Amino acid sequence: MGYSKSVKALNRVREYLDQMLASSSQIQWQEDKPHELAFRIREGINVAKQRAKDADSPNRNTFIQYAQLSAKFIVRVGVGVVVAEPRDVMLETPKEAISKQVLPGLSSDMEIVGAAIVHKTPVMFFPDATNEPGDLNVIYAWSQKHSYFLVSSEEGLTLTKTDPGEIAWNPQQQ
Repeated sequence: MGYSKSVKALNRVREYLDQMLASSSQIQWQEDKPHELAFRIREGINVAKQRAKDADSPNRNTFIQYAQLSAKFIVRVGVGVVVAEPRDVMLETPKEAISKQVLPGLSSDMEIVGAAIVHKTPVMFFPDATNEPGDLNVIYAWSQKHSYFLVSSEEGLTLTKTDPGEIAWNPQQQ
């Protein structure tokens, strides 16, 4: 079903659009049929966009304000709720937390090197890795060629692109 082009579609949701204009944060509306309200809000914004393009349209400035809501908010549907979220909200999770990867179940040197080749994340932690000198030498040789640092501990093994300083493992520590 397509959107209506009638101004009546905008007038049906004007109170919701006014709330969106006044707010710069997330807005929620409890609804029995949230998908219908979300559709009507999007429809009202679409009507405003069409009317804002028409230079001869009366109240064009009002339509321009409502038309800009599509750039300001994303309208989503939840369980029994319609949510208008600002588009400019950044993720609160730092990039470093996203780029760390835990890879359990890998213990041998070839499994660890293979996983590092496949995943290529800046920080990879292998909790099941063995700390045998032979395995560590193989992993160390690979990590040096690919700009990774090796950190070995009782908890497991970490490959990282960031220099960990004194805790970095090297063959002289055997």
